[in-house]
Amino acid sequence: MNTYTITWTETITKTVQVQAPNNRRAQSAWDAANYEHDTIQTWPHSKTHSVVSVTTDDIETANPTKTYRLPKRFYDDHIERDCLEGVFVRETKSHIYIELDSEEYGDLLSDADYYSDASQFEPDMMGLVSSARATYSALIKQGAPDSED
Repeated sequence: MNTYTITWTETITKTVQVQAPNNRRAQSAWDAANYEHDTIQTWPHSKTHSVVSVTTDDIETANPTKTYRLPKRFYDDHIERDCLEGVFVRETKSHIYIELDSEEYGDLLSDADYYSDASQFEPDMMGLVSSARATYSALIKQGAPDSED
């Protein structure tokens, strides 16, 4: 368990309007000049806050991610349809390496499963269907991001 200390500075500019007292009679010309108009005074005010301790138990754990090696063709089609996409890591001639969290993994797995059914598509889509099958197999073989390796 780690403990973190957070420090921040807050700066506020205060503006105060000072009014001449209504019942005050000017005692001299100087008093009359000073109280002729209301005066406005402005000054910055800074306050530093610190020593706020937060433990890692208090912080919600981030959504785990995992890097996947996937066929490029189906993944490119997947992101062209504005589906959830992961973080690009690198690519080769036929594969792409993508970092996915569990939500992106589930979306891509579901999409690949849907496009794996060749009976729903025309014969000219068989390249995409075979890439979807390979993507589905790769995702299952490599496991979900939150699973133990």
